[in-house]
Amino acid sequence: MAKLTQILHPNLDDTYPDGVIDTVNSLFSQGLLHSGDLGGGLAARMLLMDAYMSGCKNGASGKQVIYSEGCKINDFVRCLFQESNQILEAKPDNIFDGPTLKDAFKDAVVRFTHFGKFVDDTATSRDAAHAAFFRSMAIVFHDTQESVDIIIPVLSTTDGVVCRHAITSILIQIKRHVRPGGPRLLPIDQSKVGFFPEDTLCECGRQPRNTELNLPYISFVLDLGVRERPTDLASPATSTPRITPAVQPLVQGAASPELPSLRKQPKHNRYAIYTRGLSSYCSVTAVNLRKYNRLLRMSNVLGDHPHQSPSQVSMVRRLKPFWARGEAFHWIKNEALTGHPAPTESEALEVGTYEGEDDA
Repeated sequence: MAKLTQILHPNLDDTYPDGVIDTVNSLFSQGLLHSGDLGGGLAARMLLMDAYMSGCKNGASGKQVIYSEGCKINDFVRCLFQESNQILEAKPDNIFDGPTLKDAFKDAVVRFTHFGKFVDDTATSRDAAHAAFFRSMAIVFHDTQESVDIIIPVLSTTDGVVCRHAITSILIQIKRHVRPGGPRLLPIDQSKVGFFPEDTLCECGRQPRNTELNLPYISFVLDLGVRERPTDLASPATSTPRITPAVQPLVQGAASPELPSLRKQPKHNRYAIYTRGLSSYCSVTAVNLRKYNRLLRMSNVLGDHPHQSPSQVSMVRRLKPFWARGEAFHWIKNEALTGHPAPTESEALEVGTYEGEDDA
């Protein structure tokens, strides 16, 4: 993608990202792209690719930009997030007082000019990331993969041979929650997806033989769809009689205090980054925010409806095209189903912090 862009548009300017999203929105409108969750994935890939291309341009220092050379991961973060210092100063969330992300990845490089789709479980392995790095490719997962949507391979250092033991990754999960106030998103655990093998000994000659490389990794959870719920979308008073259930919902008791974990310290430090909404990204401006929102809206179940005012969307929800807390349950008297959660989330960027749990 980046290489083709360089050939077709050698004199890129700030209008390029808007041109891409205009094209994608047009293809969606014409029915030439499948909807479902594709819009969220496309939006995320555009944000990631634009940040990568900007990082490469910044690293070129006025020289010709060669996108296949890659860019420093710290430059990539600076071009992806507006509050990049908060990310770069983040510490691991699975150990106490580890090094900052900026220091842990000071020599690390990302390199992806396009995205390749994997259709089997090899996608989550370090070996696949190693091969993808050589092809200057980020990995897109098959539709049935639950916890990871994209992997960006990371070379931990440019000093020596590009062996698989020097490869780590940015593990990315994409969400499209349109309502704030949901449960807190959990970071990706590399041990559950099987990225790093148990054997981390380097036998490729890059390091002294049998040197154990316990590389850190990064977890991105990008919740692109979160936005404040308009006040006029709250369920209006209605004359429709509500049915009172015979059995009231159970109230969950307080959780028992957890015993201190007996697990050993994780081998791989994790840097957990959460974003909600679109305002955290450098590529999203006041001019193109509406275009990104349109893309995310068109790729959901209400996106094809010709009338998008809050009152009209509320009426469509009452037709029960899907079931979710709120308008769908206006006919039953049960606050657990009809009440909207207090907005505990809005558009934001957060970093995970160590809370005393031995997460892998």
